[in-house]
Amino acid sequence: MEILAQENQNYKKVDQEFLKNIQNRKFRISTRDSALALSQVYEVIELLVNVKELGLNKDNFEVVPVKNAEGDQNLKDPLYKMGGQGVFTKQIEDEILNKNCDIAVHSLKDLPTIVHQDLIVAAVPKLQYRDDVIIFKNLKQGKLEDLKEGAMIGTSSLRRITNLKNRYPSFKFQNIRGNLQKRFQKLQEQDYDAMVLAKAGLDRLNLNDKIGCVLEAKEFLYAPSQGALGVQCRKEDQQLFRMLQFIQDDYARIRTDMERQFLNKLEGGCKLPIATYTEIQGDQMLIIGQVWNMDGSKTVREEITGSIADRELGLKLSNKMKEKGAYQILQEIIKQMEDEQK
Repeated sequence: MEILAQENQNYKKVDQEFLKNIQNRKFRISTRDSALALSQVYEVIELLVNVKELGLNKDNFEVVPVKNAEGDQNLKDPLYKMGGQGVFTKQIEDEILNKNCDIAVHSLKDLPTIVHQDLIVAAVPKLQYRDDVIIFKNLKQGKLEDLKEGAMIGTSSLRRITNLKNRYPSFKFQNIRGNLQKRFQKLQEQDYDAMVLAKAGLDRLNLNDKIGCVLEAKEFLYAPSQGALGVQCRKEDQQLFRMLQFIQDDYARIRTDMERQFLNKLEGGCKLPIATYTEIQGDQMLIIGQVWNMDGSKTVREEITGSIADRELGLKLSNKMKEKGAYQILQEIIKQMEDEQK
């Protein structure tokens, strides 16, 4: 696990050699070939161009989309039934490793908690929205309670399914995959009553007017690192690493580092029903974790508060939850998944 927050100030020193090096480079940035992924790349480029000390402009960057990400090709299976890790990120990381590009911009929640030894998540920019939201088919705005008994909810996230099953046992769930535009189309044309999405993605594509209701993050916990961007490069490229420190947000880094540490130490992945919530007040951080069993009938939810300087808050929360049976619940789910694939 990479715990880099509060250690990047030494990298934010500019000298003429450093400036000459980066200003004369053309940085190739890779990401998935979707409107949302590309919007995230342009967000990162804008952040870098706006750092006056660096003296960069948009001509310093070239966007190189990757069209063959495994998670984008298989739109039939729910994400939790797809084998392997990094189904949205591996091909992009390969582009960096093969030196076909210099920078990758990921949705950080899609990136495995253990990254390739030659790569590093150099920056996590300031966090935006982290909540999940509901989009209704026949309501402009409303509440989940407005939906009929047995309403069909579109989502491919096991975390969202089990969380909502726990609260609304009558709801039914059906996989809904594809880019945001495709999901909106499926919502209207197929047998869905509503779907669940991340607010951050809608905000980045200026689709907030589609939101029917917001599931408040402290109650409906989000996926570890949800809403955060992870900006990745090769470890050996120290000049680039230094440059990316200028868009690092220390609070975002601390929060997502602890969320990813919690996920890692719970021995889970983004496909399992594991959720978290973090907030920082002064020098203290609250971290909440929650897991559910497959049908949502069992859940373990715990929280701890500690100093933001404590680099093991995620570990401590995972240990606390393991003592309450969270690990056993997750292992039962993994066994169920393995049995289904036989």
